[in-house]
Amino acid sequence: IQQDSTLGNKWEIVDNMEMQVTLCDKKDSVITAWERRFEKSPEVRIVAGDIFSCDSEAVVIPGNSYGFLARGLELQASELFGFELQDLLRKKIRERYNGELLVGQGLAIPCEGLGNKEPPCTHLIYVSASRTPRSVDGTLNAYLAARGAFLALAEPEAEGINSVALPGIATGE
Repeated sequence: IQQDSTLGNKWEIVDNMEMQVTLCDKKDSVITAWERRFEKSPEVRIVAGDIFSCDSEAVVIPGNSYGFLARGLELQASELFGFELQDLLRKKIRERYNGELLVGQGLAIPCEGLGNKEPPCTHLIYVSASRTPRSVDGTLNAYLAARGAFLALAEPEAEGINSVALPGIATGE
């Protein structure tokens, strides 16, 4: 992934794929840190609020290696898209990753057919930020998970996605 100043508000990911990147979180401290860090990077959109209201085609959901959607943003996704999301996710992890999505790996999940109403995004990008639910303070897990999200966006399953919203990874409880 690299910034291309000729693309304006977009980033270039693998083979000149353009991507609008939005960082979205409910925590003021996370928003403030991003605003300081990206002060000279107007191409990165920063939004305070619910990530499912950020108007992005894909939403990144950090979680554990086994696809249990038990807390935080992953639980919110389950409530929004239906609890069959966990079953679908765990099935994909079993079939494609032998049951464990390693920290730093990610996969795209189309939202079509999930939940009972119109989905707020076309895809979820599930990334492993920790092997099991636990604190990852002092580790590279947040970086690895964000990297995994961008790598997943370059996979064939994510073809056609032009915008992505990422939450603060490993900033929750």
